Amino acid sequence: MSIQATDQKRPLTAAQTTVMTAICELLLARRYPPSIREISQRAGCKPNVIGDHLRRIEEKGWIKREPRRARALIVIGGPAAVLAEIGPETDRIKPE
Repeated sequence: MSIQATDQKRPLTAAQTTVMTAICELLLARRYPPSIREISQRAGCKPNVIGDHLRRIEEKGWIKREPRRARALIVIGGPAAVLAEIGPETDRIKPE
């Protein structure tokens, strides 16, 4: 099941929703953007897969990234608003 996007955002796949949820939860908990490794551990994916998901999530308008910079990730609309939009999908996230 994918989530529906608002404004100019396009819908995310189930796997992208899991990654987006992990990003938002880590951002809210730590107050700074997570690393690829942190996202992969939280979402239960391999780090190279996370890179692919991040590229597609950015193309769909959910995040902005700065090339060649570690942790340079901005959630469009803020992590709390995105989590509210994602809703019950968060049960897919593995606990830390």
